[in-house]
Amino acid sequence: MHPRISVHGLSGRWSTLYEDLDFWASAGIDYVGIPMSKLDDAGREEGIKRILDADLRVCHVVAVKVFELSEPERWEAQRQALVEVVDIGRMLGAERLAITAGPPGPLMADEAAEAFTEALAPVRDYAAEQGVGIAVEHNHVLRRDLSFLNTLRDGITFARAADVKLCAEVQNFWVEYDLKRTIENGIDVIDLVQISDWVMADDSVPPNRAALGDGVIPLERIMKWLLDAGYQGAFDIELVGPRIDAEGYQTAVTRSIDWLEGALARLGA
Repeated sequence: MHPRISVHGLSGRWSTLYEDLDFWASAGIDYVGIPMSKLDDAGREEGIKRILDADLRVCHVVAVKVFELSEPERWEAQRQALVEVVDIGRMLGAERLAITAGPPGPLMADEAAEAFTEALAPVRDYAAEQGVGIAVEHNHVLRRDLSFLNTLRDGITFARAADVKLCAEVQNFWVEYDLKRTIENGIDVIDLVQISDWVMADDSVPPNRAALGDGVIPLERIMKWLLDAGYQGAFDIELVGPRIDAEGYQTAVTRSIDWLEGALARLGA
């Protein structure tokens, strides 16, 4: 598999960590994202052992809804929980944590940004000491339960202000205005790119994603803009939704790897 292709563990949203490990081994997938939800379901100690035994490169460990941003009295306990995720990332040799901020509740976006910066700062500093990066993902505008960050442009602005990196989700930014310029201006903080496709008129929340090449997102053009701007990181395949469930995530992931390897070859990456 191309060394810049990662497969996100949430692509099999109904599969267990151990089922994913079996699939990855059989498909020759060696660069992956590990969701904390699956690791917790498997049992952290045994799950970590099995991941290490599989000799995988871990692109990222994923934690979502890490803070209740409008409830600062809960932040200290939530910080400690996230510190434990940092330690797991270090044990797995993960290149970064990929996190979503958590629900802002009644806070406006700028208030939520201030709250998240304050809540995250001690964990960010601890992660830096452990050699584990933090990339904050921007989310679909309808997923306010996950974050207050909805656009690539806002994500870039926040990442710079909070001294973190950005996980850029193609599904959530491809419709933005002046996108090429936004990518060029923000390439210094874009640390991870998550990629999927979308078929016109499909409907669900989060969006009903499709295997790469099956939909209307101009993926190869966006990849070229990223690469031309100097992006050095992974393209992380994240496939979720009814269309993927109907096809079977293993087939959809395998087809997406084939498409992405072809695109990277055409782009000279």
